Amino acid sequence: MPPIISIIIPAYNRMYEIRRAIDSCLNQSEKNIEVVVVDDASTDETLAIISQYTDPRIKVLRHETNKGFCPARNTGALAASGEWILFLDSDDELLLDVLKKVIARTKDVASDIYRIIFTLVYDDATVSPEPFLPDGCIVDFSEFIRWYTTLTGKIDFAQCIRAEAFNTVKYPEGKAFESEFYYAFAKNFTSSFWQLPVILVHDDAMIRATSPDYAWVMSNAKDNAMSLKNILDNYESDLKRLALPTYVKYLRAAAQWNFIAGDKKAGFSYFAEYVKLRPLWLNGWITVIFGLLSRRLLAWIVVYNGNKH
Repeated sequence: MPPIISIIIPAYNRMYEIRRAIDSCLNQSEKNIEVVVVDDASTDETLAIISQYTDPRIKVLRHETNKGFCPARNTGALAASGEWILFLDSDDELLLDVLKKVIARTKDVASDIYRIIFTLVYDDATVSPEPFLPDGCIVDFSEFIRWYTTLTGKIDFAQCIRAEAFNTVKYPEGKAFESEFYYAFAKNFTSSFWQLPVILVHDDAMIRATSPDYAWVMSNAKDNAMSLKNILDNYESDLKRLALPTYVKYLRAAAQWNFIAGDKKAGFSYFAEYVKLRPLWLNGWITVIFGLLSRRLLAWIVVYNGNKH
């Protein structure tokens, strides 16, 4: 039988964590699954460890060059055989016996629901995202923006998506964060919410996208600048109407990433739009001053603040 659900695990230099992620999938009581591991050109023993598994439910794919976790997710999703896709980061794990509950939700939702949003639980027992919508709540594009732009603190969530949705929407092909995908998906499909912790998030990995280092910020600034440009170009009117503070935040972030990428003209252009709306906010002036003086110093500020857009 075709698998009900495919779990996509992008992996880059995860030799110490990858077994935990894979084993958490294979040890589920629900056996009709597929585990698609995408090695994103690891330079350590990650691929060798993955290749030791002989379980026929595992599919191993490899990028010849490091493309980033968003393109790796696309690669996995397009190769998946399951009706539904669940994404799992390679340094995290599925909670014990949770897939049967996830699959039960997929069978209950209407045929026009293309994504079910679940919660995550962290090592310290806190839950993300905050706030969460009531169980069974169905959101369209405007409602998703209103919810997504109110998230504070822990903002990540688990998502189980109908595989056919990836014929329409994909993650950005670069090393930017995934916000652009969230907006594009919500523009095309409706989502429902279920307050079920699905994934246990660990913070023991040496390299984490949520804690970017200086080298990551410098090398990926151009991709993040492009992703923010796409968000602002495609959803400007929606953000102004539904979430003006987030629109302002994205203008500052676009200025910041363009300055770090070395494009002072674009950076100053976004800052000019920002300052019209928030002329007295100190953060914006810090961004433009350091952006004009030293993109490397601005990159260190991003690292210190742990910025995500």
